[in-house]
Amino acid sequence: MRKKVGFSVLWIAFFVAVKGQNGKVSITNKILLDTSLYTVIKYGPNEWIPFGNVKSATLTRKDIENMESLIISAVKKHNLNSKYKNHTLLPLQKYKRQYVAVMNKNRQKVVWINFFCTAENKSWKKEIIVVQDGGVCYFNVKVNLTKKATFQLYINSDG
Repeated sequence: MRKKVGFSVLWIAFFVAVKGQNGKVSITNKILLDTSLYTVIKYGPNEWIPFGNVKSATLTRKDIENMESLIISAVKKHNLNSKYKNHTLLPLQKYKRQYVAVMNKNRQKVVWINFFCTAENKSWKKEIIVVQDGGVCYFNVKVNLTKKATFQLYINSDG
């Protein structure tokens, strides 16, 4: 018997609980996209998005699912290794996301992902959200989809 656990993580409900014959519940990752909680923004040279010599790239649904799996692992690892409680990231369902995809000089698809808890209006769907400070409510990370790796996780300061 399947029972969906209601975690809508930004554009995702992460977990599906499956009750076994012994009555125990096992959790498996299941990614369901909720497009109201994320946006893809086309890359254009911008002081806020740290890329070098790159070209804009597109994202597929599969790319986004693969990124989410990598992000889940990166956030878990970060939170386990965080020395300071105020640097522990919130549950991912608390964040909206902006994706900016590029193809680097080595023909690898890399995505800069901007995470934030709140947006004052719908402009976040078209314009990069930039704040100073904000702590764990604002962070970003890069994902190399070709290498299936995350890097440069940056959390805003507390102010």
